[in-house]
Amino acid sequence: LVDFGDIVVWKSAEECYSDDRVSELKLVLLDIGLPHMNGIELLKLLKSKYPELKILIISGLNSDDTVFDALKFGANGYIWKSETRNLKECVEII
Repeated sequence: LVDFGDIVVWKSAEECYSDDRVSELKLVLLDIGLPHMNGIELLKLLKSKYPELKILIISGLNSDDTVFDALKFGANGYIWKSETRNLKECVEII
């Protein structure tokens, strides 16, 4: 766990899910390719526990199925890692 004040970085999905500070966040930037529990599984858990939480998926996976699953399970947006130069704009939109 790394805490930069307004930004918190977790080393695993499990660490994120068990941290009560998630309830105070306005936005979670979430990768799909995580060890143990993947980002889609964490997305489902976070949205069931914190339905109002905004989640932006950032991933190198650009398959239609992955994007569809992320949006189906409550992601507020999906951006490819190759497009992160537009990250600020995406965050502002969400």
